[in-house]
Amino acid sequence: MSFSTSGTSPHEQQLAEMRGELDELEELDAAWAANRGLTRLNRQWWSSSRNVLEVLMGERSDRPAWRSQTLSMAPAATAVPVRAHDETTWAEGAGMARWTVGRQEATPPAPGRVGGIGWMAAWLTGAVTLSVEGALALVVFFLVGLRNEHYFAAGAPVFLGYLFGAVIIVIMLGLVGLIGSAAAVLPVVQLSRWSARRSGRAETMRWCLAVCGAVTAAVAVCIGVPTALLGGGWTVLPLVLLVTFLCLVPAVLCARAVTVLRGTGTRFALAGMVLVYGLTLSGVVLIGGLVAYGTGLIQAYEPPQLTDAQLVGTWTDDHGGTLVLRADGTAVANDLDVHTAQAAYDGGAPEPCSGSGSWTQDASPSGTPQLDLSVSGCMEGRDWQFGGTDDQPTLYYWIGDPDSLDQYTLHRMSPAP
Repeated sequence: MSFSTSGTSPHEQQLAEMRGELDELEELDAAWAANRGLTRLNRQWWSSSRNVLEVLMGERSDRPAWRSQTLSMAPAATAVPVRAHDETTWAEGAGMARWTVGRQEATPPAPGRVGGIGWMAAWLTGAVTLSVEGALALVVFFLVGLRNEHYFAAGAPVFLGYLFGAVIIVIMLGLVGLIGSAAAVLPVVQLSRWSARRSGRAETMRWCLAVCGAVTAAVAVCIGVPTALLGGGWTVLPLVLLVTFLCLVPAVLCARAVTVLRGTGTRFALAGMVLVYGLTLSGVVLIGGLVAYGTGLIQAYEPPQLTDAQLVGTWTDDHGGTLVLRADGTAVANDLDVHTAQAAYDGGAPEPCSGSGSWTQDASPSGTPQLDLSVSGCMEGRDWQFGGTDDQPTLYYWIGDPDSLDQYTLHRMSPAP
């Protein structure tokens, strides 16, 4: 190989020869890599060598980052590269140019600067995520509650009350999300970035998940251990750990994604995407659950169908009042509470009821079975509904308007012998 030397200094000729030799070695190394595979060390070595030559030839103004670089020049004719384990050294002939390029080691990039607007977007994204999680939890709680004993009031005023309650729930979810994001989500994100920077590692999603796991473990220990020592049981510890992890991880990952993105609009757009996707998921879960209940795929709660034989026995209100139903249709009441609508409205105390009477089983206007109990002087005209389960049935009547959801309930203390 020959190079033109007209109009160039010896130093430039030497650098040009060295670059030509590097080109030949790169071609040989590429052929070797096709058969054996180019290792990471070789790629870093060639990149370092190329960067050095480009800087020396003036083709690059920025200086590449390498761990160590020494350059000592002396007049010489030819330099032959001799490859060592960690470095390449041109050393052949007396009075020659000698320089060493140390092996370049990959340094993980430090987390980029976020800025005040970026942290505000991260705070808002974390708050939206926590609020959406709360909405999804309420939907799941509502669907699970349909399997238990429940009652829905009806009427225009009640629907307005439901609407007002929904608005209050939305406001509370937003406030809780904002407070939780500032108190828990952002500190965890900053802790992940700080710990990665201090340990010299890249702040990746796995690193962030590990930090979330450490934080949730600390929270579970701080809450679960004192609760268990106070008699709450050791099951509180894994329960707190699971709930904290499930609530914290989605919010932290979404907030961390904001710190990785670039552009104010893109960062705030992520909060909108989380809101839309979260509400969509909650709606899908709600509709899917209602469809499952409507088609019978999941069995909703139904009051027990008690026979006359199952009604016979002693019933108690757990406050000293009892009701004895006999097989011959007679009943004996002892200190039962008689709640009138006016007393319930004024907050007055119920009147005690004791005496004998009769009972029969009948159907309510809605078609469900009910107990007609008549005790002379105090328990007249009250329709007792069936509640509870087949194993633990209850008898109850509504105090005042059923929309108040206020009941007087009796539990079966012992069946008839």
